This record gives sequence, structure tokens and C-alpha cells, in this order.
Amino acid sequence: MNKEEREERDEWTRMVLSDFGLTEWTVRFRPGMHNEGIVLYDSKEIPITFDVQRPVDYALILHEIAHVLSGKGGHDSIFADKYTMLVRKYMRPKEWGFSGNPGLTTRPKPGQN
Repeated sequence: MNKEEREERDEWTRMVLSDFGLTEWTVRFRPGMHNEGIVLYDSKEIPITFDVQRPVDYALILHEIAHVLSGKGGHDSIFADKYTMLVRKYMRPKEWGFSGNPGLTTRPKPGQN
């Protein structure tokens, strides 16, 4: 992942958080061997480990934000509703003209949702 891709990912993540009034939350990205995230409710942080050899996993970012919006861990119907809403709002298939890999790794630029 190059500097431009990191900056785009960070800008997009801040936009999504801002859209839901979550500006006090911080997402911290750190390189690793695979993609995973966790929500730290007390400190309002979302550390996400990402594989630098792969495209940005925007679906994972939305997954963790859905946990914040649902107010808890776990994957119950409240989480599923929040995640589905986020995916519908921010994710677009590649054939709709956005760059990236097919499926849920693509996303609109800020302001195009």
C-alpha cells in the first residue's frame, strides 16, 4: 500500500466516522500479516491490523464501525442491520465504476455516496 492509498483510506474512514457523529473515535491502522480489528469502547479506539500486500479492506473498517454503532461486540441482528446499512451507503461493486478489487473492497470517494 502506497502513501496515496493510505491517505485515501484515512480520509474515507474519517468521513464515515464523521457522517455518524463519531468524531471522538480514532481508528489506528498498523501493518501485520492479516486483516483484523477490534473495538475498544472505553478509549473510543478501533485498532485495525492490515496486510500491506493486499488492497485496503474497506469492508473490515465498516465492520468495526458497525460494532460502534450497535454499541456492543457480537454479531446479532442489531449489528447485522448496522453493518448492512453501512455497506449499502458506502460500498459499490467494481462494475459501477469505482477502482479496487471486485466485491466489497471498493468504495466511493468522499462526497460520492
